[in-house]
Amino acid sequence: MTSEPEIVDADHPFNKPSADLILRTSDNVDFHVHKSILSEASPVFETMLSLPQPRKPVGLARSPSTKFAEQIQELKNGRPVVKIPELKNGRPVVKIPETAASLAMLLQICYPYKDPDMSDLDDTMEVLVAAIKYEMDHPTTVLSQRLQAHATTSPLRVYAFAVHRRLEEEARFAARASLRFGLNTLISQDAPEMFDISGVDYQRLMRYVVRCQTELPLITKDLSWLPKGRPFEQESGTVGWETGREPPWYGCGACRGDFGVSAWWDPYLGWVRQRLAERPSGAVLLGMPALVDQASREMGLKCWECRTVSGLGSLRAFTKYLAMEVDRRTAEIAANTTFC
Repeated sequence: MTSEPEIVDADHPFNKPSADLILRTSDNVDFHVHKSILSEASPVFETMLSLPQPRKPVGLARSPSTKFAEQIQELKNGRPVVKIPELKNGRPVVKIPETAASLAMLLQICYPYKDPDMSDLDDTMEVLVAAIKYEMDHPTTVLSQRLQAHATTSPLRVYAFAVHRRLEEEARFAARASLRFGLNTLISQDAPEMFDISGVDYQRLMRYVVRCQTELPLITKDLSWLPKGRPFEQESGTVGWETGREPPWYGCGACRGDFGVSAWWDPYLGWVRQRLAERPSGAVLLGMPALVDQASREMGLKCWECRTVSGLGSLRAFTKYLAMEVDRRTAEIAANTTFC
């Protein structure tokens, strides 16, 4: 004969005497919560808690045969049989399918306490599913942002999860995050969530990546999109353009070739093109200071007049502006792509 599983109370702050409702998880942990907070956080709970609740009968306990006879009579009278809710310490108990770990994270976002630890992707996905189910706007926003943060390291898992749940914005973000990885690295990532989506869904992602790998290197061949002037980094971190001055790749009379550009400029653009053909992401360009270092060495070999503090500063500013343009174009392609 098997014994009933033990039911335990959740830890602080979900064990307060002021609570007026108990949520019992699938692993038998009771969370003592407040109806007012749940109703504010979730229209689903607000609707459920606003329904008339049957009162617990008082007086002598009825025998099982008496209960059965009353239910039969209710059916004959055309009235539904309403199950009397379980009570604990005078509070109604609502059983939910979530685990204690998931519910704790979800409630911590709803209550005015510290944010939960969402460093685990599996936990984030599980709790986001619950937040969407209960139509909790604020937790859904918080968890969606956290999911996007996970996409920078696990884009394939996040993409498959988002597509399976029809979360278009999150799927689009994960697709863009996948550009940080080379195609070989991306397809070798372990992503059990891929079993939940179709081959067509996966093909959409691959087409997006290949298109970006094909189109983005081309922006280094035609620089007509650049503003006129000499780029420089502003104190705010943005890139400004000093009008009336040529950029260093045009401004040096000592090493300027037949096409009007400095001798080190084409090799630099060639390195950038190669990187964009592998990983067309602004974060990749900004995360590779070796690109500017390599251009600096090339400057020194080809023309010391170009290799000045001002010239190197302009080159760094150009690289930053280029990274922004890469992200703008990949976002534009993603916005015109349906992933779900």
